Amino acid sequence: MDVRSEESGGASAHAQHGHGDDEEQHDLTGEQWVKMWEEFEEEFTISFVDPILLKHFPAVLSRVGAEKLSIFVPLCGKCVDMKWLAEQGHRVVGVEIAEKAVVGFFEEQNIPYKTHVADKLTCYKSCVESLDLEVYQGDVLNSSSDVLGTFDAIWDVESLVAIYSADREKYVDVMLSLLKPNGAYLLSFLEGCGHAQLSHVLHPLFDSHCKLELLAQYDSMYGGLEPKDQHMEYFDQVKRHVYLISKK
Repeated sequence: MDVRSEESGGASAHAQHGHGDDEEQHDLTGEQWVKMWEEFEEEFTISFVDPILLKHFPAVLSRVGAEKLSIFVPLCGKCVDMKWLAEQGHRVVGVEIAEKAVVGFFEEQNIPYKTHVADKLTCYKSCVESLDLEVYQGDVLNSSSDVLGTFDAIWDVESLVAIYSADREKYVDVMLSLLKPNGAYLLSFLEGCGHAQLSHVLHPLFDSHCKLELLAQYDSMYGGLEPKDQHMEYFDQVKRHVYLISKK
């Protein structure tokens, strides 16, 4: 079952809002997460491509050693990063439990789509020939290489931190099963102001199978790189960490 920690505010929104103390976590079932989308859709929607992705994506390309990649985006919501990546010629696959978010993404981005059932997931596939883009609606923990394939890269923006702590080990196992041996896992998360403290658990989760490289730390959500009219003072109170992870 897709279970996420409430204080993350949702990976789909680049953690648009936080709740509670840093040490407190609230167990959200998949059904509750879908309800959160119904209630907070506007807050969960970011209209611009994440500038942290734009800044650090060249490191992913360099690590993989290819110009065109297959990229997995877990807990993707309506993340416009997916369309941008597909427009660069990459194959992009997202997974999101909230059907409202998946349908909303395609409609708001004016991307016609077709659907089919794939094991325990429902696939929404772009009908635009130039966009190799699919979003699977369902539990991210049901993702498998048999259905989705394997990927050169993973863009994990507030997804690992959004997963309930008891399921993080399983989540990491799923992510690594989808990542090719020479793949690059770009991980970004927030800490502070109600967001889960993740830094201290990264090495126990990854060290046995992976190498972790801290690319950057920012003193706000976007490090001042966001569009001027999109600056949010609330996120001046958080710190953002960006790691590049690769298999040993």
